[in-house]
Amino acid sequence: MSLPKIKVNFWLIIILVLMVYLPIFTNGFVWDDEEQIVANETIQNINNIPKLFLSSTFNSGGAVSMGGLYYKPLMPLSFTLLYSLFENISWGYHFFQLVLHIATCFVLYKLLKNLLKNELPSSPVKTQNAITNNTMALAITAIFAIHPGNVESIAYMSSLQEILYSFFGLSSFLLLIKSLRNHIINYKQISLSLVLLFLALLGKESGIVYFPIIFFYLLLFNKKVLPIWSLGSFLVITFYLVLRLGIADVGFSSKTLSPISQQPFSIRLTTLPFEFMSYLRITYFPKDLFIAQHQVVDSIKDPRFLAGMLITGLFFATTFGIICKIKSKLLLFFFLWFSVSIGIALNIFPLDMTIAERWLYTPIIGLISFTLLFLSKIIPCKTKEILIIFILVVGILGTRSFLRVKNWKDGLTLYNHDVSYNPNSFDLQNNLGTELFRAGKHEEAFEHFQKSLDLSPNWHTPLNNIGVYYESKQDFQKAKEYYLKAIENGNYYLAYENYAKLSYHNIKTEKDKKELQQFLNKSLLIFPYNQTLRAILYNLENDKN
Repeated sequence: MSLPKIKVNFWLIIILVLMVYLPIFTNGFVWDDEEQIVANETIQNINNIPKLFLSSTFNSGGAVSMGGLYYKPLMPLSFTLLYSLFENISWGYHFFQLVLHIATCFVLYKLLKNLLKNELPSSPVKTQNAITNNTMALAITAIFAIHPGNVESIAYMSSLQEILYSFFGLSSFLLLIKSLRNHIINYKQISLSLVLLFLALLGKESGIVYFPIIFFYLLLFNKKVLPIWSLGSFLVITFYLVLRLGIADVGFSSKTLSPISQQPFSIRLTTLPFEFMSYLRITYFPKDLFIAQHQVVDSIKDPRFLAGMLITGLFFATTFGIICKIKSKLLLFFFLWFSVSIGIALNIFPLDMTIAERWLYTPIIGLISFTLLFLSKIIPCKTKEILIIFILVVGILGTRSFLRVKNWKDGLTLYNHDVSYNPNSFDLQNNLGTELFRAGKHEEAFEHFQKSLDLSPNWHTPLNNIGVYYESKQDFQKAKEYYLKAIENGNYYLAYENYAKLSYHNIKTEKDKKELQQFLNKSLLIFPYNQTLRAILYNLENDKN
């Protein structure tokens, strides 16, 4: 099974990816795609590119800059360039994301070949197993390429940042390793590697994980370069912080609607074993996959805490036992890769979800690599046996991924599927209600809006949507009440627009007109570029009502 030519091996990866992700080209915009692409006027004008480095990523509704908690300017930059080519044609965005995933797989394959070359032979050895470094690199890359845990990162346009930061992080790592050939320090390539790490940070904050990943590699395999690289890393991180905090003024906020982010550190700690166990489940047994996971484990008596502690304890005990027995630095490195990169997804610092499959995109590389390298050392196999096992594993994972890709066809399909696994997700309930309302199923939609509000009483979005429901029932007074509640709880631009439009079409007295004019003037202080509010104010002032 040893295939020495990268081109042959990589054509296999491309074919696997295309087979699994074929349905993606008929998928539309879903979930946050609407606010980050479809309705986001900022990314729809290529002249706004400089602004993308001075804000977050969400449609602001006419505010001075885009909204959101995170700083990942390469994603809206990608959307801007794609919009200039495809506008709101979804397959173009999917094509780009799939190509970037394939490119990431290519970089990963070359990186793994370099990492494994001192661990495994370059050609089959008689009387021993037939696994070579080339075979192992291919197997790890193939499983990564089509793993169901990565579907969310590839099929969901608004998770493009996962692939962006991973692509640049892996590219930086690969270039650094190449610079260490012949044991000569190549300052030019090290500098370029650090530039790529900076781009990983601009792809997403999670790009920070590649700093400790590379640090541990150098600590284990090449301490000579460590001081120079560490100094360069310090300068890169400093420059990033100056850009983000000093120029873009985007802080590190932990204030989100997610229940886990509202919990004290002690409760986040009791939830941590469940999170870790969940990521292991997604990796090794990816049967049930769903979005918008907001579970909170608030007691050590909770079965999820007990099960999580048991599984987590067994995992670490077994892993340490394996590393100590086999005494492989590379096994230790892959374990550290997984531990460091999954650590930032465990809500030690509060995040906007408890668990998200897309956060596995980089960590899963370390876990797959550790698992396959360990198995190769304890289970001698012949070429034929390897091929059979490889086809079986890839076939099972690929089929599961293919089915999951189809779940992402559109919002209604995705939410209908996932809500059965995750009925207590406040945002999933609201999103399903939105799609049902659009489909004309207003009463069914209202039930989901109400369920969302019950789960998250202060969230502005279902408040606004309930207002839309009452407006459709001609109960304008109640609609206004809910719009005002949405405004009070979140300064939601759609609630401002809906309230203004409803009030404008129901002006009866001069007092109504003056009250609406005051409302619009105050609203435009918050959303100075909102064209809907501006148009209503213009019509109001020119007596066109």
